[in-house]
Amino acid sequence: MGDWEKAQEFINKDSDALTDKINSSGSTALHVAIGNPQNNFILEKLLLQINPELLPTLVNNRKQNPLHYAAILGNTIAAEKLVEKNPQLLFIVDYENDLPIERAIYGSHKTTFLYLLQACKQHIGLSQIDGYHNPFEGEHGVQLLSSSIAVGFLDIAYDILKEYPVLARTHVTNVRPALHSIAKLRDAYPSAKRYNFYQKFVYSHVPAENQSLDDIYDIENQKSYKAKLVTKSCIYRGL
Repeated sequence: MGDWEKAQEFINKDSDALTDKINSSGSTALHVAIGNPQNNFILEKLLLQINPELLPTLVNNRKQNPLHYAAILGNTIAAEKLVEKNPQLLFIVDYENDLPIERAIYGSHKTTFLYLLQACKQHIGLSQIDGYHNPFEGEHGVQLLSSSIAVGFLDIAYDILKEYPVLARTHVTNVRPALHSIAKLRDAYPSAKRYNFYQKFVYSHVPAENQSLDDIYDIENQKSYKAKLVTKSCIYRGL
């Protein structure tokens, strides 16, 4: 409480402090509050004083809005508060063309990812706004499915593929398709059956001429993993 009283006193003297960048990373007060889950109380207080329409403009030097930052850190409570204030944050990309939901899965933050997944479905109409992006279509959709498989969230990937089967047939340059992510898991467990339940399900949605696994992308060369916060060893331990 004392920390907030000091912050409020400072804000009262300079209202721009609510939205100004306050460190060398270009973080705003919201980014800083999100960075420590113990500051969620302060985050809530800040949000009461900031116009929700300004939230998409509050980005750090990496063009990450507060929801990106909550997703990167796996701060689900902060993500919920931000989406409640302005769900448009869900469909805005950062400097690497990543949506908040993609940032959550790169860090294997399953609880945050699941929340953002449901929030995106609930507010999907907003993705049609000019300049915003649908996480279930094209590059972002393929990224979502492939990354879900790569980090071991096979149950979630299964549900995504059931709802959006076209993603298994969509080819996007520099984004590893679902078949290759499945193949990587097979290579990690050579003793496992080649065609398990999830493999069969993915294969059933891909035309036969596209089912070759001869040219498997290397995970370190993928755009989708250049900013990932976990290593392959961490990924496989979590399966």
